[in-house]
Amino acid sequence: MPVINRPELKRFRQKALESTVMALGTLVLKVVLIGFTLALWGFSFGYVTDRLFAPDALTTTVRMLLFLIGFALTAFLIMLAWAKYNIFWYAKKDRRQTPPPLTPQMMAAYYNTDLDFMTAAATCKVGTVEMSGGELVFCDDKTCFPIREFGK
Repeated sequence: MPVINRPELKRFRQKALESTVMALGTLVLKVVLIGFTLALWGFSFGYVTDRLFAPDALTTTVRMLLFLIGFALTAFLIMLAWAKYNIFWYAKKDRRQTPPPLTPQMMAAYYNTDLDFMTAAATCKVGTVEMSGGELVFCDDKTCFPIREFGK
């Protein structure tokens, strides 16, 4: 029987059966995987607690826990000191300010062109920058004007 790769040619019963089988398979797989994971966590927890709190390993466990607490406390104090240092030196600086919006006057000064041409360029929907006679020229659907030197 040939495989139908076009879903619009499949009958409704076939689509419903495939969807049901996929949904049930996914549900069973998820339930089995979740159950298996929980069982492994339970067995692992039991094994670790039996090994850690055995009478002969109790002193080693206490030393390990004290070392881990000391290491975590040291890391916390280093990060806290670094945060306080940054706040002390950099908190009052306005570094995350958004720059002021560009005005047509600023753009005209940057592109070294007239303010009338810059406002016309701002209102046009489509424009191109072309090279004409050795200088840059901005053209929209109606007018063209020269852009002299950038940033002068």
